[in-house]
Amino acid sequence: MNLVDYSMDKLYYSLTPDQQKEDRKLRTLSNLVDNTGRLIVTGRFSKSQAREMETATREAAGRIIPDQMDLYEMIYGARFHHWIEYFCQQD
Repeated sequence: MNLVDYSMDKLYYSLTPDQQKEDRKLRTLSNLVDNTGRLIVTGRFSKSQAREMETATREAAGRIIPDQMDLYEMIYGARFHHWIEYFCQQD
């Protein structure tokens, strides 16, 4: 275990159980968005296919953070729109 891993573990275990739960939810969301984004920017998908992936990601986010979807849209909505317009092929 390196120093960064040790520090992160120490920080995580200093959180309350509710904070740990929220941290896990946000890490899951982050991984989900990162994975979808990586797929979109490969340029292998049409815009409609990428929009379907974006929709599926948004729906999953709604199950993870149902009370924070306005914030999700502010952070990720424009990002997905840019990625799809810039990297994806026309239908």
